[in-house]
Amino acid sequence: MTWGTVTLADEPSELLLAFAAWHVSLGASGVHIFLDTPHRVVAKALRKIPGVQVTQCDEMFWAANGGRAPMQTKRQDIVAQMAYAEAEVDWLAHIDADEFLTVDGAAMTELGAVPSGVVGLRIPVRERVWLEPPTTIFDGAFKVPVPGRLGLDRTLLGPLAKYTQRGLTGHTRGKTIVRTGSDLTLSIHGPKEPETLNLMEAQSLRLLHFDGLTPFHWLLKRLKYAAMPHAETKKRSDHYRWNQINALQEMDSPAEAHAFQEEVTVMGPESAQQLRALRLLEDAPGFDPAAALATFGMEDTILSVERFDKRLRRRDGAFIEAIGWDA
Repeated sequence: MTWGTVTLADEPSELLLAFAAWHVSLGASGVHIFLDTPHRVVAKALRKIPGVQVTQCDEMFWAANGGRAPMQTKRQDIVAQMAYAEAEVDWLAHIDADEFLTVDGAAMTELGAVPSGVVGLRIPVRERVWLEPPTTIFDGAFKVPVPGRLGLDRTLLGPLAKYTQRGLTGHTRGKTIVRTGSDLTLSIHGPKEPETLNLMEAQSLRLLHFDGLTPFHWLLKRLKYAAMPHAETKKRSDHYRWNQINALQEMDSPAEAHAFQEEVTVMGPESAQQLRALRLLEDAPGFDPAAALATFGMEDTILSVERFDKRLRRRDGAFIEAIGWDA
């Protein structure tokens, strides 16, 4: 029983290397990374990890594949479908570069026990939260989505609940790992034909979502969302993510924005204790991308918050300058 991942990525090399090394060390037979912004040096480094396939999404690539779609989500769908059609593994998970699979027990034993008529497993998400100022991009604990629609998130979070969905600032749907060799149409969270498919809930698999690898990254993602072409219509909706964005855009200074980010994403001791008692806050024993990198001779990869933020500022310098947000 073999499995792999497919990802469209435009992230600093440190994250991509950690992502690839972690999943290969977990047992992935294939990790296919499509670089949304081509980078020969990054591609060369990634290919040093066994089982990693890199596709540069350059002009030639898009010319051969219908042209470059303006929306990232559409490009994600396109490359996921390509990887699925060409997959040489039994199971394929379409996940993002800021998402890391974990498993209880032996790596992916659950997949071997899935009945033949089941085409996919829904993998529940856990979202990283900071308990203190982070040193590395993977520091923190993991929030469990607040169950049900009983308003428990409002009870736990009070006014901050409007900035979350079931207590999370990112998505709550998780992702899906599907059998290959079928006539499926993949999308962000799973096949587009869920009503006609037999899917099960994964029991041992989890998806760790780092909704912002650093506090600055969390803010930058939302500022970039606000600049997207469809932002003017989206921002008027009462949607938790756009509530975050609208709040940030009303702030007078980066310092004020950082204070908001801390309020939403950093959890104090009392709140952490409360959520742990409710089984809504977990650790991830054994999750160690640094050790996975060392397995492949990449122990010198720097996973610090400082290095990651420097990469972001270099990559998005023009955007940061254009919006006048240079803190």
